[in-house]
Amino acid sequence: MRVALIESDDRATARVAELLEAEVDVQVEWLRRPETPAGAWALPGSLPGLERALAELRPNALLVWGPDPDALAAGLAAAKLEVALVSLDAGRRASDAAPGEPPRGSSLEPALVDRLAALRLCRGTPESERLRAEGLAEGARVVGDPAADPGPCAAAVLAWLADS
Repeated sequence: MRVALIESDDRATARVAELLEAEVDVQVEWLRRPETPAGAWALPGSLPGLERALAELRPNALLVWGPDPDALAAGLAAAKLEVALVSLDAGRRASDAAPGEPPRGSSLEPALVDRLAALRLCRGTPESERLRAEGLAEGARVVGDPAADPGPCAAAVLAWLADS
């Protein structure tokens, strides 16, 4: 199995990737951000680059984290190429930011990523219930906070890959 992830400053994604890489049958590939002043994929120019990278890698799944435009661009590229999308932080919206946590931007990006995802991994019941209310209960799993404990998140991805 080959899994692709978007390069991120997020520690949770890196910790999940480490656990996936430890599996014998899983190869993890990182999609690196282009060298730009902002360091971002910068929609809309990002879609062709992401499509080329995914077409080259031909992963079984693309894992994304977060509510940013990078996750949405990756989700759109994956959908176009029929690569399964996994949202590692599904069900969260802009209003969910805890005090002291950076703003999560618009609620539009994560809602669209959740709609594109085949597997939606949630931190807890509130996120899972939000997905259910949005008609996205299928493929939703509560795995806890991957930043605190990435094990359940990685296990859910592995089980889903084995069933796919």
